[in-house]
Amino acid sequence: MQYLTYEEALTLLDRYPYFAFAAMQALPFAPDEEEASHLRMIIAINTPEQPQEIRPVSPPVATPSTADAIDRFLAGYGELPPPPDPSQLPELIKNRKYTEALAIIEELYLNNPEKSIYFADQIRFIKKLIVNQEKENG
Repeated sequence: MQYLTYEEALTLLDRYPYFAFAAMQALPFAPDEEEASHLRMIIAINTPEQPQEIRPVSPPVATPSTADAIDRFLAGYGELPPPPDPSQLPELIKNRKYTEALAIIEELYLNNPEKSIYFADQIRFIKKLIVNQEKENG
């Protein structure tokens, strides 16, 4: 490893003011404490005699809880709609309101992934009913 002379280190520090390697090379040869303190500041060394704060300490940021996040969401967008009532499905299908029944089944499909096969089958059936109804009204 090649060492820099004190003058070479100062020349490098003039060109690159935060070049830590040059400051480390020049530190043992600093002529006075003020220059040594400046070099310590560049290489971020704190001494017990002269403690230096290199970076300001920022206060910790509070992490909002899940309940706070939900409350902020609801305050900004209003209340969530009530969940669909599956007991309405037979009446809707009987009255040939297939699009409303389809909306309820699709909502149930999203909320119950463990029954996805059952709901997928029901969705296909109601879509066929909608197509047939459109052909009748045609």
